[in-house]
Amino acid sequence: MIQRSDIDSAFLRGLTAMFIDYMQQQAFPDAEISPLLHVVNNSKSKEEKFAFPGDWPEMTEKTEGTGTERDPKLYNFTVTALEYEAVLKIDRVTKEDDAFGLLKPYMQNAAGAAIRKARSLLAAKLYGGFAGTGPDGQHPIDTDHPTLSGTYSNDGAASNLSNTNVDAALLAMSRVQSDQDSFRGIDPDTIVVEPYNWPLAKNLFMSDMMAPSTGAGAGTYPQSNIYKGLISKIIKLPELTATYQKNWFLFDTKKPSKALVLVIREAPNVESFYENRPRAYFVRPRMRIAMGWWDSAVIFGAEGA
Repeated sequence: MIQRSDIDSAFLRGLTAMFIDYMQQQAFPDAEISPLLHVVNNSKSKEEKFAFPGDWPEMTEKTEGTGTERDPKLYNFTVTALEYEAVLKIDRVTKEDDAFGLLKPYMQNAAGAAIRKARSLLAAKLYGGFAGTGPDGQHPIDTDHPTLSGTYSNDGAASNLSNTNVDAALLAMSRVQSDQDSFRGIDPDTIVVEPYNWPLAKNLFMSDMMAPSTGAGAGTYPQSNIYKGLISKIIKLPELTATYQKNWFLFDTKKPSKALVLVIREAPNVESFYENRPRAYFVRPRMRIAMGWWDSAVIFGAEGA
């Protein structure tokens, strides 16, 4: 004989299956922001300790012996995974009346919320990158990251998104040197903006023609857009929020080292359980993840004015 508990169990398995099915159709983190991140899956501890070994020694002409040797310059940092969850209560009447009609997209939304959490963590790291401490002891986005004999800047300060300020950012990134004073070869291919700057970014990097913001014909006479294609990917990140709507960030995603690391101790999953009183079902999507700074050389940020 079928027991009531069997029906409850089947219902909860159905909710879980909806969540997992949608997660498997998507990706975590989503495909748009993944190239910005170094992803560590299946972390085995709450805290992951990293030692970024700095830059590879510059190649020199071989002479007698084994050439120039150096010990790696280690930048140590720790990333701590935090638990995130959301609890949904479904009363029995709602469940019996719905028959999986509206609950299916609701569970898909739950999976989508888990995916978007990584985007909100990314946004918080970006607008918070002008403060705090990165692996090299400076703000992650700062004017004086140390090299062997000087510093480099990846901070555009209060500069709005424009062709002139993009020029300055590209120049600064091309001049970034390693801790061996060799050029890193940074060449950005991605820009991250809040929706406020998205139309401007589209016009700047994808239009055939543009009116320059400075110089002859500024804002008036369109001319061939030399910036088209310089940046191949524009990421619109609403999670930056209106507070940081003028911020913009350039990334070189082609480098093996990334600006940020995402540690996944427990990927998004869902737990379901039933309580007879008050005759309700509970669904709890949860995950344990963390995000931290890694290589500041491959990012340039500006706060806008």
